[in-house]
Amino acid sequence: MITFILRRLLMLVPVLVGLTVIMFAIARLLPGDPVGLAAGPNATAAERAALAAEFGLDRPVWEQYGTYVAGLVQGDFGTSLLTRRPVAADLAAYLPATLELVLAAMLLAVGLGIPLGLLTALWRNRWPDYLSQVVAFSSRFQLKQ
Repeated sequence: MITFILRRLLMLVPVLVGLTVIMFAIARLLPGDPVGLAAGPNATAAERAALAAEFGLDRPVWEQYGTYVAGLVQGDFGTSLLTRRPVAADLAAYLPATLELVLAAMLLAVGLGIPLGLLTALWRNRWPDYLSQVVAFSSRFQLKQ
């Protein structure tokens, strides 16, 4: 059991490294210019260069990634280009509403899923079972479109 836990913990390292690489790449590959977005349309070249230096966007990509990972390890998610506030503060501001939505969705899913699952199990190969299958399959096909 201990070796299983240790193997899982060791596998956590490449997963976390891969996750940071993917998140960093997605942030860099998004279309648009983050410095231009933060500076505004009427910014001069000097203002744009100062802003790029402030956020470290003028450094090589590997150095930006190293700074990003070092900040994550220390719990620093950086500064938002849009609000100029720490990202952790923005996340904390929206976390209660997000948790409220997750809780409501889970209550709805469990509150409907378990009783409907029981009904289909009790009336197997009857109309409640067939109705639940139609609803489940139709929602599955609808999501693929």
